[in-house]
Amino acid sequence: MSVDVYLANSHRWLREKLVEHAVLDGSVARIVESRRAADLLIYLEPPWPDPEAPDRFRTFRPRDLLRTFVFSQKDDPVPWAPGVYASVPTSHADSSCFAGGFYVAHHHHGADGIAGDLEAARELEPSALWGFMGTLSNHPVRRRLRDVRDLDGFVLDTQHFSDVVRWGWQSSHRVEGREAFSTYASMLGRSSFVLCPRGYGSSTIRLFEALQVGRCPVVISDDWLPPPFVDWSSCSITVPEARILELPKILRERESEAASLGRQARTVWECFFSPQNRLRTLVDACLTLDVTTSQRLSLLASGPLQPISRRGYRAARRGMRIIK
Repeated sequence: MSVDVYLANSHRWLREKLVEHAVLDGSVARIVESRRAADLLIYLEPPWPDPEAPDRFRTFRPRDLLRTFVFSQKDDPVPWAPGVYASVPTSHADSSCFAGGFYVAHHHHGADGIAGDLEAARELEPSALWGFMGTLSNHPVRRRLRDVRDLDGFVLDTQHFSDVVRWGWQSSHRVEGREAFSTYASMLGRSSFVLCPRGYGSSTIRLFEALQVGRCPVVISDDWLPPPFVDWSSCSITVPEARILELPKILRERESEAASLGRQARTVWECFFSPQNRLRTLVDACLTLDVTTSQRLSLLASGPLQPISRRGYRAARRGMRIIK
């Protein structure tokens, strides 16, 4: 039986990109244009706001909350409703309410963005056992990478890009932005293993970029909640944060597996996180969550005032009682 899904237009750009190239099996799920007709509502919560979006949360009725799930890409999300969260920590995640998520990044889809560079990097031959290029100040785990000594690997700090270029890569820093994207993608392609330490959030977009390029990501985040459906041991390596200084030894022991892990990484990206299939992954993940009414009420009661006020919570509770 097909499920009717309402993809809330709570962020216009994000909704457009999720739908733009999406391929859905209509026998399983289909997008509808009416909340009332939907079996499942997905509320989009990207890292930056869209004040002009038509589907603001305050327009949701109490009855809508019984069918609402969240898709959040925030580094520090407040899990106020069940859903798919890119960086919800495992320490805060009830597995029946939350699923690990992915990213739909602006610099992947904007003009002069990184998408073409990532695809081109697939053709490069790895010349380093491992590599990391990113901002080291984001988290103590990243700062510890400075102490990893290995002639077969490299660490490049991009603090300037983080502070300056990333905010103007489409305008005042177009040339620097293009160079940075090209260099970063080349780093991915030249590395047999791509280090993916956590940053501000428990996850990192670098993980999904490594998958796209067909390189094995090395996840260094004790709080990472893996997205569902994927056998992550077949396409990635997980290293505990406490063992970060042992990375050269760990990866050298797995060097013979790097190519096969990388090929599987690309297959996983195409199946679950490519523009054609990520909406399906999002819908399927929401459908797998087994959330009771009491769990929803608990989340709404403890959530921030911005998504729902106390008055709204009481109204939601009354609405749920009526529905039950």
